[in-house]
Amino acid sequence: MASTVYIVEDDLEVANALEWLLKSVKLAVKTFLNPYEFLAHSDKLEEGCVLLDVRMPAMSGMEVLKLLCQRSHCPPVIMITGHGDIPMAVQAMKIGAKEFITKPFNEQFLLEKIQTILASKNEVNRNYQQMTEVAKQFASLTERERQVMHLVVDGYLNKQIAVELDIAISTVELHRRKIMLKMQARNLAQLIKKSLLLEI
Repeated sequence: MASTVYIVEDDLEVANALEWLLKSVKLAVKTFLNPYEFLAHSDKLEEGCVLLDVRMPAMSGMEVLKLLCQRSHCPPVIMITGHGDIPMAVQAMKIGAKEFITKPFNEQFLLEKIQTILASKNEVNRNYQQMTEVAKQFASLTERERQVMHLVVDGYLNKQIAVELDIAISTVELHRRKIMLKMQARNLAQLIKKSLLLEI
């Protein structure tokens, strides 16, 4: 899914300039000139980040940020500030903003900030999806298979596992084959890597 940059800026000229800049590098953009309209839409936000102006007469960017960060899923937010708003921007970062830029902004600097945040967000999503998949695989193991897996990733040999669990070596080998199949691990290194994701 392509990432979307949401612009929340009441100044039409600034909003248009931002939209043009972002679209010039093939980013998907949605612009909101009114913070209330953005908040009404915020439950339906797709993957991406938010460019949020600090000073808006209808509702300040700080208020919008606080409302966003109270939700279970808060998108990465870049605050847009004037030079005199630096203390406010620092406060915004304490609340949950990822970054801030000052007007007039350097276009290349802004694009780099956005691309860094989007890349980081995508990496987090990939890691979360991977962890969720591994957790499902682990949940499919029987209690005995989990015991064997714990010992395998701790470096125990089949013979040692057999003694530890008081079962036959052939039974250990059978459990190991089932574990590798269910965990979709081609080798021991992959199994260990997956166990590290599960922190077991």
